[in-house]
Amino acid sequence: MRNESARRLRTGPERTAGEFGDQPRRAFGVLVEDLANPYATDVARGAEAALNAAGHDALWLSSDHSAEKERRLLELLADQQAAGALVIPVGIGPRDISRLRAAGMSVVLIDRDASDVLRPGRPCGGR
Repeated sequence: MRNESARRLRTGPERTAGEFGDQPRRAFGVLVEDLANPYATDVARGAEAALNAAGHDALWLSSDHSAEKERRLLELLADQQAAGALVIPVGIGPRDISRLRAAGMSVVLIDRDASDVLRPGRPCGGR
């Protein structure tokens, strides 16, 4: 089993080493509301292809339409020092995005009006 803390000390906080070589890679979370949804799967596949082409890795995650699980997964990505997250949001709000940005993560919301998130006190609405 790999020791994540030791690996981070060796590679630094901004980049992660590839599993099978020395090539530095950065992980991005692709968080969708339901992987069984064909639209969400298409978005995740497209994001993964673009990230891979740029030399990065995609981590597929599903919130299962739960705002609580979505926040937990975003915290996990921040704890693991992911470079960013592409999110089809369920309940992400301005405070959540501020915390992720403070942790050095880029955040991209997919299929939502950004003004819903940028207005304080208004979480993203569902479809």
